[in-house]
Amino acid sequence: MKNLLFLLLFFFSSNILAQSLQFTRNTSLSVKDSNGEMANPWAGGINSAQFSNVDLNSDGRDDLFTFDRTNQLISVFLQKTNGAFFYAPEYIKYFPNLENWALFSDYDGDGLKDLFSSAPAGIRVFKNTSKGGVLSFVEVANPLFSEGFSGKINLYVASSDIPAIGDVDGDGDVDILAFEPGGHYIEWHQNMSRETGKALGLLFKKSEQNWGGFLHNDCRDILFSQAKTPGLASDAVDVASKTLHVGNSLALLDYEKDGLSDVLFGHVSCSNLVFLPNSGTLAQAKFGLANYDFPSKDPVKVASFAAAYPIDVDGDGKVEIVVSTNTYDNGGYLQDFQRSATLYSFQNGTWLRKTDAFLQAGMIDVGEGASPVWWDADGDGDYDLLIGNQGIRGNQGVRASIYFYENVGSATQPALIFRTNDFKQFSTQVQATQVQLQIATLPGKNQPSLLVNFQSFVGPGLWSFNVNASSFSKIELPVMLAGERPFLVDWDQDGLLDVLILDKMGKVRAYGFGNLTLQSSDWASLSALSTWTIQSIALGDLNADGHWEVVALDRDGLVHVGFLDAKKQKITWEDSIGNSMNRVGLKGSVTISDVNQDGRPDLMLGLATGGVHVYENRTISPTTQQLESQLLQVFPNPAQEEVCLLANEPGTYAIRNLLGQILISGPLTRAEVTKIAIKRFAKGIYFIDYQSLLGKRTQIKWVVD
Repeated sequence: MKNLLFLLLFFFSSNILAQSLQFTRNTSLSVKDSNGEMANPWAGGINSAQFSNVDLNSDGRDDLFTFDRTNQLISVFLQKTNGAFFYAPEYIKYFPNLENWALFSDYDGDGLKDLFSSAPAGIRVFKNTSKGGVLSFVEVANPLFSEGFSGKINLYVASSDIPAIGDVDGDGDVDILAFEPGGHYIEWHQNMSRETGKALGLLFKKSEQNWGGFLHNDCRDILFSQAKTPGLASDAVDVASKTLHVGNSLALLDYEKDGLSDVLFGHVSCSNLVFLPNSGTLAQAKFGLANYDFPSKDPVKVASFAAAYPIDVDGDGKVEIVVSTNTYDNGGYLQDFQRSATLYSFQNGTWLRKTDAFLQAGMIDVGEGASPVWWDADGDGDYDLLIGNQGIRGNQGVRASIYFYENVGSATQPALIFRTNDFKQFSTQVQATQVQLQIATLPGKNQPSLLVNFQSFVGPGLWSFNVNASSFSKIELPVMLAGERPFLVDWDQDGLLDVLILDKMGKVRAYGFGNLTLQSSDWASLSALSTWTIQSIALGDLNADGHWEVVALDRDGLVHVGFLDAKKQKITWEDSIGNSMNRVGLKGSVTISDVNQDGRPDLMLGLATGGVHVYENRTISPTTQQLESQLLQVFPNPAQEEVCLLANEPGTYAIRNLLGQILISGPLTRAEVTKIAIKRFAKGIYFIDYQSLLGKRTQIKWVVD
């Protein structure tokens, strides 16, 4: 019975702890750049985005859905009455998990656009079941089938491809065009709902094996034939083995407004977008010409794999074209991921390029691989935002840099303005990639330092920078291997800085910072995690109880929060906390910073798409509640191994014994918990004197037990 009672108490207390941690997505922090107030600074950035129209809030206006292939990330934007878009992350939770590609089309004619997405070698379909302004989806096909020439088949779409989904034959139901497995010619899967007299649905038949009678061979090499369905021209069969890379994007565009579906398509190894005008009929498409550089006046040019999305961007009933790249990653850093969403508008009989940074221009977007921290970079007492990136190709090759947004608001109400994309000229000092930022107080330093971890041609590096320093300082860390990430933190709370090194497999090694003595080859037994693998990790006292919490981001972009028992080197994970947060997609990073200096450290999530998500800590604890009313808080009291100090104004402290001798002293930052190891202190009564920079004083008696 005693053991049962203990287990019940443990379960109850664990749930109380889990419930006490509360985080809220903050998208309201003001950010300005040279063009003024940014429209959607916290939307997360764009790399290889796909675009669709869909009414998210049932107001009769089409909103904007985007899905980024590089990190499998969903973003949604509500359309305002003036045509502008407003980032609305609260709708993301209603979407299923998606991969590779996602497009919207109303297949059942109920006025609600349904979701088509990638399945293994095929298509998944989710019916839009939204009602009363509440967005919802139900899976109705996984995979989607079609009637082939000899029976039912999986409607094949390569995972690298994007199909065209729309009414090809003008009969009012939704058809699907997709390249066959070799990536040379288009198959037409005709929706037979109208032909069979049934309700609009997902009744498909492969009506043509070579729709339009052409074969794609290379970027500027298309073979046109007079082949009749369902066969192929003999010369097409001979050429079909020449294309070396599978990967095509398709889109339908009625360019001449004649009701016929013209085609836009790109290829994985090509930088151009091809336009094919349809000279056939609704029943029989025919192509004989190709514009290899569309649009003619100002053609699309990406590093590779252009993909076009004809949608109504501004709600005027006319189609614009958004073009992005469709690559999974930025091989060779050839793509410009800060300008990777080009918008074309049809004006005076031609397609005009309006911008290369559609939506991106209003976002924080550092290219790719964002790693954010908040730190007092200019020494004025409030926290500024710094963001490391993965690297951008320029005149001096590929170099990573650090973006600096100065806080021109206040400590408690930050407002940011962009100052530079190369803080302290970091990129000119080392040819680095994959910059990861963190904050730590190094031995012998009175203030937190900015730490910069990076990869280079000669191996990984770790540099530090202090506010009053003139240059970066190198930190020797020979135990760190290429591709690994170090985290400097006193995880065991003994007053000495430690090093946690996250390897490529999600396993963590622990060392003492000074002599780099190996403390654990599998810290907190993280290698035993069976359902997820760590991508990034951070430690912080999130509820001001004097103990570390662990925040981990897994490789699928989910946040996990756990409570660290330092003595047992054990983490108790409470996934209900992280599950309330939006996914950030693949290859993200997490850091902990007190954005508004309220004593509650917040979560910063850096995205592979170059943007940042901020989750404000709304946890309520006695310590944070007393922050505004007490100049200094000391806890626990009595203390045994360490004591925590928390001040509501910056200043300096001094710990004295009964004889008045100063045993230890140092600075305190507003609303930042400072932990002091007291193992060497004898049991007894001590005093802490504190003086703020504004001249306020207090003295607190505390006991070492």
